[in-house]
Amino acid sequence: MARQEHERAADVDREEIAERLRQAVAEGRLDLDEYDERVTKAYAARTYGDLDRLVRDLPKPVATPATQPRPDAVRRWLIEQWRPWATVVMICVAIWLLISIMSTEVVYFWPLWIAVPWGVVLVCRTIFGLSSGEPHQYATRRSGRPPAI
Repeated sequence: MARQEHERAADVDREEIAERLRQAVAEGRLDLDEYDERVTKAYAARTYGDLDRLVRDLPKPVATPATQPRPDAVRRWLIEQWRPWATVVMICVAIWLLISIMSTEVVYFWPLWIAVPWGVVLVCRTIFGLSSGEPHQYATRRSGRPPAI
């Protein structure tokens, strides 16, 4: 739904405009005096119309490498999710193997009781995480930059 000029703006809307103004200064489109004046007006704005007037003469923001989602975000997120499971399962299997060797017979494969339930939970979490865009949100949080608008 499109926002109307007369509708009240929220703090998040004011922050969005302030960030756009910061980008304009970084690009050299505004000097510091004009930036200071516009940011002051942005935080005092009551409506969307008040906010829109502050950035009307600025071009729409272009996605830069700093604001684009990282192409390897999914791979990194999957590794981060599954690494603890793989580490614990490998340790348990190594302990089981050592016990089997020392007892000279194959003992009950108890690591199964650790690997399977935790693995099922991770499979569900992976499916839901991938469908909700969690890898890109995770990459954004890890990089410490604000989400792309």
